[in-house]
Amino acid sequence: MNYAEHPYIKITRAGSRITADIVPAFKINDASEMASAVDRTPLHNAFVNSNLNDREKDQVRVLKYFLQQHYIYGAEARIGGFSGYLCELLVYHFGDFSSVVNYFAESKLPIVLDYNKGREKEKRESIAKEFNSRFVVVDPTDRNRNVAAAVSLESLARMAVASRNLISNPNKNGFYRKGYSDEDAVGWILRLRDSFGLDLHTISVTTESISEDTLWPQLSRLKRNLLARIKTAGFEVFLSAQGLSGKRAVISIITERCAHGAELRRGPSVFDGSNAHTFYKSHKGSVIIIDGERLHAIKIC
Repeated sequence: MNYAEHPYIKITRAGSRITADIVPAFKINDASEMASAVDRTPLHNAFVNSNLNDREKDQVRVLKYFLQQHYIYGAEARIGGFSGYLCELLVYHFGDFSSVVNYFAESKLPIVLDYNKGREKEKRESIAKEFNSRFVVVDPTDRNRNVAAAVSLESLARMAVASRNLISNPNKNGFYRKGYSDEDAVGWILRLRDSFGLDLHTISVTTESISEDTLWPQLSRLKRNLLARIKTAGFEVFLSAQGLSGKRAVISIITERCAHGAELRRGPSVFDGSNAHTFYKSHKGSVIIIDGERLHAIKIC
């Protein structure tokens, strides 16, 4: 049994990695009646079933699979990505997968989708301020809720980059993100360390048996504190990551060595279209990374 806003049961099929969550909820007819956040779920299901046809539901499946390939599908804390319901609302709003991709490829912050008020610039700014977020999708079943609240700026930036890449290279590699699996990532990090003369520091600890959604923010705070102390000590941090596997929590940080071998160059926001494109072109020989919404280049000195 796990705990989030209230207890829920997670079950796993024996001999497989198939899991399911059994979450109790009150049956309600309107969001004003809800006693917990999950009570909205039947309202979401009713909205989707009433407003998406079979073709659009297929488009939702394509969008979800695309996001999975780029590691930005799922609203859980460790991913900070697009939830299933958010995918359904995006297809409801834009009509199909290609239109969603085209929108995010050209999007600028703040992004606001409000099905009742429209998307005029003045209203976008006021709605973004109201929700204190740069990515707002107002829930059509509950106007006080931002469906995109769990999406991190980094996941949003990755969606923009993935969309641009797919449009410029409309092939399987662009869709499936070939060469960037979890197994590939280890090789990329080690080559990055060795090629630029950097140091890789890793902390691995045993954790309590608690929900990932509870543990992940704690790990994030620990990483932020470590990064602040490292920078205070005068070291340049090039890349940092955190991960959970079973009862192990890991934080990895790549820094410069005492003898400078590389330089970190801070670039524009991913959403600053022309400047982001110029930054890519002017740093072709460098490794480009995304930190939050901003591009950075690692260059040999």
